Amino acid sequence: MIVCALACCFLVCPVPQDEPKAAYNSQKETISFPTADEALAKMELPASFKASVFASEPDLTQPIGFTTDERGRLWVVENNTYAERKLNFDTELRDRVVILEDSTGDGVADKHTVFWDEGVKATSVEVGFGGVYVLAPPKLMFIPDADRDDVPDGPPEILLDGFDHEVIRHNLANGLMWGPDGWLYGRHGIQATSLVGKPGATASQRTNVTCGIWRFHPVRKEFQVVASGGTNPWGMDFNKHGEFFMINTVIGHLWHVVPGAYYRRMYGSHFNPYVYDVIEQTADHFHWDTGDEKWNDAKKGALTDGTDRAGGGHAHSGFMIYQGNNWPDRFRDKAFTLNFHGRRMNVERLVRDGSGYTGKHEPDVFETKDQWFRGVELKAGPDGAVYVLDWSDIGECHENDGVHRSSGRIYKLWYERDASPETPTSPRVDLSQLSNKELVTLALYKENEWHVRAARRVLMERAASGKDMTEVVNQLLTMGGEKTVEHELRTMWCAYCVGHQEEAWLLSYMTNPNEHIRAWAIRLLCDRHGELSQKVIDAFAYQAEFEKSGLVRLYLASAMNRMPLKSRFDVAIDLVHYPQDADDRMQPLMIWYGIEPAVTAFPKKAVTLALSSQIPLVRKYIARRLAVEIGDADTIDPLVAALGSAPPNVQADLLSGISDSLRGVRKAKAPAGWNAYAAAASKNSITGKAVREIGVVFGNGRALDDVKRIARDRGAADDARIAAIGVLANARPDDLFQILKPMVNDRVAGGAAVRAMAVCDDVRVPNVVLNVYGRLSPEDKAAAIDTLVARRANAGKLLDAVADGRVAKSAISAFHARQMRGFGDEKLSAKLAKVWGEVRESSAERRAMMASVRETVSVANAKPDMLKGQALFKKNCASCHVMFGDGGNIGPDLTGSNRSNLNYLLENIVDPSASVAASFRASIIVTEDGRSLSGVVVAEDDRSITLQTDKEKRTIAKSDIEDRKQTSQSLMPEGLLKGLSDEQLVDLFGYLRLRARP
Repeated sequence: MIVCALACCFLVCPVPQDEPKAAYNSQKETISFPTADEALAKMELPASFKASVFASEPDLTQPIGFTTDERGRLWVVENNTYAERKLNFDTELRDRVVILEDSTGDGVADKHTVFWDEGVKATSVEVGFGGVYVLAPPKLMFIPDADRDDVPDGPPEILLDGFDHEVIRHNLANGLMWGPDGWLYGRHGIQATSLVGKPGATASQRTNVTCGIWRFHPVRKEFQVVASGGTNPWGMDFNKHGEFFMINTVIGHLWHVVPGAYYRRMYGSHFNPYVYDVIEQTADHFHWDTGDEKWNDAKKGALTDGTDRAGGGHAHSGFMIYQGNNWPDRFRDKAFTLNFHGRRMNVERLVRDGSGYTGKHEPDVFETKDQWFRGVELKAGPDGAVYVLDWSDIGECHENDGVHRSSGRIYKLWYERDASPETPTSPRVDLSQLSNKELVTLALYKENEWHVRAARRVLMERAASGKDMTEVVNQLLTMGGEKTVEHELRTMWCAYCVGHQEEAWLLSYMTNPNEHIRAWAIRLLCDRHGELSQKVIDAFAYQAEFEKSGLVRLYLASAMNRMPLKSRFDVAIDLVHYPQDADDRMQPLMIWYGIEPAVTAFPKKAVTLALSSQIPLVRKYIARRLAVEIGDADTIDPLVAALGSAPPNVQADLLSGISDSLRGVRKAKAPAGWNAYAAAASKNSITGKAVREIGVVFGNGRALDDVKRIARDRGAADDARIAAIGVLANARPDDLFQILKPMVNDRVAGGAAVRAMAVCDDVRVPNVVLNVYGRLSPEDKAAAIDTLVARRANAGKLLDAVADGRVAKSAISAFHARQMRGFGDEKLSAKLAKVWGEVRESSAERRAMMASVRETVSVANAKPDMLKGQALFKKNCASCHVMFGDGGNIGPDLTGSNRSNLNYLLENIVDPSASVAASFRASIIVTEDGRSLSGVVVAEDDRSITLQTDKEKRTIAKSDIEDRKQTSQSLMPEGLLKGLSDEQLVDLFGYLRLRARP
């Protein structure tokens, strides 16, 4: 019920540039603000762990991101301009990059240097290559400091621009971090859609970016999208094998990032309309209660909090795979993320599984009782201790209760070995002063990954400056000592970063016995500048035929994105021959993402691939993609010609793909050979149903008669009858109303018949529907209202029925009301206002509504009935939202959200369109036959659009659309609380704020 577009929970807010001023704190301190030492005392650490306040206000405020340099110092971004529209950025606020240094080794920063203080919306910082990279949307900047004196050598150089910066709260591009391949990686949130390129680049020279991961090469100056999906990634890291993971919020927290992948989005669609499906999260669990807690357990004792046990909530910021040398071995290679509302670190064990990994939940660590703690980032330093950035605020993630700008802390956490009270600070380091050979030793053999990464970066910088690295490469390739998999990978990465990128050298790793090394050989061959050679493509094809590792096959599928279209089949034809990959979470889709652009370019090759595939999803999606070009004989005829010779189960998959592609299409010319094939296949129990449904679209009168017969046959299977009615509604034969009219009283088919009447442009529809309305089930009554509000004339008859008491006023939802108002008919709108109420309210009215509801549900004697509240949730909210495992997936799962905050709930329910992303704004679609539909366009291709309404997805042929316009409103309408009594408000909000299933 909380507006879907506001579903990522990252808390940031502005502070003054100079000395903090109390006037800048608009958030009321309803909870006493602890001193830094008081907050430290509330931290609960595992045995033998210690912590210090490394930095705090007034020296530090609003830390949003940080990195370390080769000297081990912290570079921190203070995000002072966050969230406020009213503040004058020209005169009042600026973001800063500050350098924090602990020169004495006592765990407390004693030196504070402001490096740069001219930022606006700065989110992240990284150092290297003679300067400092700062991401401040819309720009990625490089601030030169070649002499390393901590003073900029000149003004920032704009490397990239076009990052969306209109979102004022969260979802800004963020998260700079060096990868093992020498690229600078970054993240992007879902509410912003960016068009990124070099300054001055035209639109065609830029790259579309939305939620996911991107990267920039510091030498080649190239920009690439790595993978797409998520909600608002705000944390990422690489494990010891160089596998990339990101943390996310709301829809799942842990994701294994593979180039070219498409992951689940919280809402909206990917830029490519032919993705068809997306990869789910890597973890096998959620950090909030998804329904496992049982009411019977609660009745036996205290009402336990399932979300607390599961991990603390859906919001995560910061991510680290610990590879330091201070914490105990039990934590090494584990993944840590800061759980925003749970005020703790969640821990994941990363387990190789199939083509990728599965994240297993380990016990949470480092909890705090400090209610001001809002952890946003964490990283290990040169001594193996871990730094944690704390935003320090008591508000929830959307800032509806003001901002606290004068606070911010950084904690340092370390393991106390041998009962030593000292922090584990190593001698002060400056890797830039080391020789190449010393750096090579660190880059290959240092236990603490911080030294490995920093040494590799310094060596890459020296190579980029033009220094001869021949001796460095020789040392890397010939240095003796232990040759573990990790050392071999470090050798590959470091040699590659300093310029040793020869094709033959990388190809030699393709026969290495370890899967991680073979995988990285593929990745680095694809990473080199320019097109892949035929020799590399042939090597990939050979590897695909015999490869035993699912991980290596995964990266071969990823590599197809770098190949010429025709060559992709050479690899795909072998990748689809592994039946063990058919049910893999990632590989079938990665194969599809790689092959999709080539399918319509080479349809005969695509059909051959589909017929040989032992992965059903691949053959289904190939058929679906080819059927998009149903009018192109060269594209579709090879598929139809192949159907008859395929085994029945393969035919079923291909027909399923064709049927999915034709959804929403009423009429299409049958391809050559279809009728001959259909005559035999329609009699087969495996293929008959799909052949009949497709035949109706192709104008086959016999097929249409068969579908009519099934719909009328009370002896047919229930699901077959309901499906047949759906096919008829799509085909819209002239006698559709006459077919449906007697069915509305049918126990099985009545609801489907009522739904299908929405497409009937017949003046008798409202009378037929209203005459049976009182006898319908609650679900079918809702369908009847949906049918009647689809047309202007029918909506008027519905309102008449409400006025005379035949239909309850409560049956009209806010969704229905908004749709009726969308007709733009003044008389209809006036009638709606009279019998139901106004749909749109002024700001003052909304504020009054919030105040009234707040007072109603907050009174001391307000005792909610949780079961009644649950029923109200199911009626008003569950079509879009899940809570405690029940509901729909249109909007975010509310179970782990900040539901205890009444202001949060009221803001999002009463004023849902206050802040909504463009990709989640409702559109109004008017069809040629006079229907009006309202929803979010979640997918679109040249032939159709898919509209997500409040209840379902509908595919509509573009040829059937008369008018289409996008509104500024969220799919979630205003007025959801209209018609609810005070008692119902208490029940509903009581359930929404419940911490466990009733």
